[in-house]
Amino acid sequence: MAYNEFMFEKAMEKKISVEAVNWMLDPERPKSMWARYTIDSECKSDHVTNNVAESFNSWLGDDVTVRFLLDLILIVLICVYLCLHVINCLCVYFG
Repeated sequence: MAYNEFMFEKAMEKKISVEAVNWMLDPERPKSMWARYTIDSECKSDHVTNNVAESFNSWLGDDVTVRFLLDLILIVLICVYLCLHVINCLCVYFG
């Protein structure tokens, strides 16, 4: 699992079977087709993002308003603030 060419060459120096070496060095199988370090790591499609957005929208439902979402965010922030405030008070009180 070499993520760069240096690690790939280092891994190739290890003792492996002759059949494996012949398979890897076969000119009909260029490294760009099977070596991990040659494969581009950037995402080519935003399909995953679209699926996440669609899942989020279906989770919310059709009758959710922006005001409801803002109120929900406000409630969560208030709860977090109160929890932190209680923890701080307890730390000050109990030292």
